[in-house]
Amino acid sequence: MEQTKGFAERNARGEEIIRALGSKFLANYYTLGRYDFVIIIDLPSEEAMVKLLLEVGKWGTISTETLTGMPPELMIEWQRGYDRSSEI
Repeated sequence: MEQTKGFAERNARGEEIIRALGSKFLANYYTLGRYDFVIIIDLPSEEAMVKLLLEVGKWGTISTETLTGMPPELMIEWQRGYDRSSEI
């Protein structure tokens, strides 16, 4: 339970780190189940994501699962290009 103290301070510090990387903090949700919380951010690059993960990893109480999100329009465009190309 010691690790659950200071939610507000940790949230603020996390948002500070995200913004310092030129990223946009979009949402934060505390969850019940497999994950304790989900954070939705818009990062300018994979390099920024690595820097963020390394920084919050210093806290020692966080494990992460990173997902890259793409808008449906992009997936449809890529799929059409794949259909027109020869198979790999």
